[in-house]
Amino acid sequence: MKTFFTINLGCKVNLFETNAITYQLVKQGYKHVDDINKANIVLINTCSVTNKADAKSRNMINRAKQAKLKPIVLVMGCFSQVNKEWFKKNKVDIVIGCQYKNKIVDLLKQYLKNHKPIIKINQNIKSFEEFKCFKHLDNTRAFLKIQDGCNFFCSYCLIPYCRGRQRAMKHAHVLQAIKQYVKQGYKEIVLTGVNTAGYKDGNYTFYNLLKDINNLKGNFRVRISSLEPFQIDKKIIDLLASNPNRWANQIHLCLQAANNQILKDMNRKYTIEQFKSLCKYIRNKMHSVAITTDYIVAFGNETQQQFYDSLKNLKDINFANMNVFIYSRRKGTVADKKYVKDINPLIARERYNKVVGLKQQCQKQYLKSLIGKTLQVIVERSKTPLMHGYSSEFVKVVFRSSKNLQHHQINVKITDLKFDGQNYYLLGKKQ
Repeated sequence: MKTFFTINLGCKVNLFETNAITYQLVKQGYKHVDDINKANIVLINTCSVTNKADAKSRNMINRAKQAKLKPIVLVMGCFSQVNKEWFKKNKVDIVIGCQYKNKIVDLLKQYLKNHKPIIKINQNIKSFEEFKCFKHLDNTRAFLKIQDGCNFFCSYCLIPYCRGRQRAMKHAHVLQAIKQYVKQGYKEIVLTGVNTAGYKDGNYTFYNLLKDINNLKGNFRVRISSLEPFQIDKKIIDLLASNPNRWANQIHLCLQAANNQILKDMNRKYTIEQFKSLCKYIRNKMHSVAITTDYIVAFGNETQQQFYDSLKNLKDINFANMNVFIYSRRKGTVADKKYVKDINPLIARERYNKVVGLKQQCQKQYLKSLIGKTLQVIVERSKTPLMHGYSSEFVKVVFRSSKNLQHHQINVKITDLKFDGQNYYLLGKKQ
């Protein structure tokens, strides 16, 4: 009963948790396998951000239950947190929600002792759960969850109901974890959370944390996973701009909508004018910065005029990249109660395609601006002679080398732009 297989769905917070759980199990003598049919135990970290994510979570649970060795199936995460009733009809060996993920080893021991199903879901999560030890076994880029939960209750979003209210890792532990990652040889560390910039440890703020990280010794860069525009001020941007070797030259600002009425209906905390002003300030401070975003199409009763207004604003902002989604109704949210009927799916798909088309135009324009520049690239995959990695701007770069440079940070002069059918990437020469 010592082999296990992991399935991770959803966000970078889940990715950190799954990595930490994997490391803890390996330390206890379990063997991590890459084939579900060779596993005695299957761990699924689920997502519930959209209906599609729910469906994928259910499919993965069913796939695990049908695996060759009839494994113990342990399900955790947002889907299980808000779908306790589903598990009464669809039996699983161990079910937890968004708490007790740092207790997986103990839960498995408990199950193996009496073979009785375990359902352990706390509906009132208050404390930040830390892992005693964590290490990434496979990735070049190391993730660190510094914050969990959200207090904002955007009208479309289920996450505050899944993850609970804001809470954070103690800042001394964050700094110690970063030092640990650097000692292990990681060249890039990603700070992640449900609401990363909402980090607060007593009176110690996100800005305080960034200042202390800025002063740490070592050759490594830090990427911040996603930021709410209303939580970022000029002093944070100034700090990031002051040390380009420490901070990734990418800022992911969650826009979600580009029309003021839609933003208001979403219960977002800014106007499109404020968002544009912030982007202008960032670009003035950080040369060639990649500003990326998340965007929802066809929310609520979005009119055709609101959509065209949004397209114009998106063109003006000119993102380096966008994650685009069609609005997904989530039961129990304010938007679910307010908007009885969704926009016609054909119209929603047409609007989605137009935004994706604009995204590709903007992405191509941004990447073209990088041709001739020298970028710092961390190699994540090596298939000699081709090296594949990501620059500080979080742009995929491919270059040639006779040596295997995986995990190394290399200066690469960009020479050309390519398209793989879905996304653009850059070609370059090692300097």
